[in-house]
Amino acid sequence: MADDMFERPAPHPHREKSFAVPPGACDSHAHVIGPHSRYALSGRKGVIPPESELADYIAMLDALRIDRGIMVQPSAYSTDNTITLDAVAAYPERLRAIAIPDMRVTGRSELSALRDKGVCGVRFNTRGSSPTSAGASPPIPLDDIQDAGPLLADAGLHAQFLVLLDRFPDFDVRIKDFPVDIVIDHMGYPEPEKGINGEGFKALLRLLETGRCWVKLSAPYRFTKSDLPYEDVIPLVHKLVEVAPERLLWATDWPHSAVFTPHRDPWRDMPNDGALVDLLGIWVPDETTRNRILVDNPARLYGFD
Repeated sequence: MADDMFERPAPHPHREKSFAVPPGACDSHAHVIGPHSRYALSGRKGVIPPESELADYIAMLDALRIDRGIMVQPSAYSTDNTITLDAVAAYPERLRAIAIPDMRVTGRSELSALRDKGVCGVRFNTRGSSPTSAGASPPIPLDDIQDAGPLLADAGLHAQFLVLLDRFPDFDVRIKDFPVDIVIDHMGYPEPEKGINGEGFKALLRLLETGRCWVKLSAPYRFTKSDLPYEDVIPLVHKLVEVAPERLLWATDWPHSAVFTPHRDPWRDMPNDGALVDLLGIWVPDETTRNRILVDNPARLYGFD
């Protein structure tokens, strides 16, 4: 197998859960990949992600009794959003999308057209993708994102950020005048050993307190120092729930591309999607609050009826 090839099948869902998933539950962050014969990856070198197709994703949702999903444009396809838009077109009542348009050339009309196709927001990568990922896109300087704000506002789209907040402890100050709601992926990649007093995590709390920031409780395996149930992440989630339960979202991060590198064993490291649902029961034991995170919050942000 060539150095830039790494094929693995998608993970299998776990069907037994520790709590009843409520009707209208939403997986607020997932990707679809392939088939590679139909959707060409961008030309950048790197590890080719496994084909994890739309049918696989829908089967996972069905197995876990999750009714809705948010398709986030994979960095492997750069700014060609065809695969993400096709997924939403196939399930327009069930799915919404987050796109990655080239904001250097995308104007109001193009953003409005994306909105009409089920796109709710635009994702900005201020972190930079893993250099082992095929199509990995370079990070976008925060200053370059500011110009996009008025365009997003006109189109009725929010801004989603992939950002390591410990590298940007003043992120809340730098983004304070952004004219649309913002969503932070994967809890801002906190450093659990710093706890709730880490400077990046405190910036995240300040953002939540503004009333226009949303945070995805997702992908703890990307930043934890422990195994399931990722005990070092639990205090962080509890603090987020304490501060703003009305603006938290939950997600699988399916198909968990972070574990697909030549240096890790996906069979050992691949999280089970059912176990991630169970994890929410540990993070948020109160049923009313948990249902709010699973159903009400994503319905409000993503426009589900």
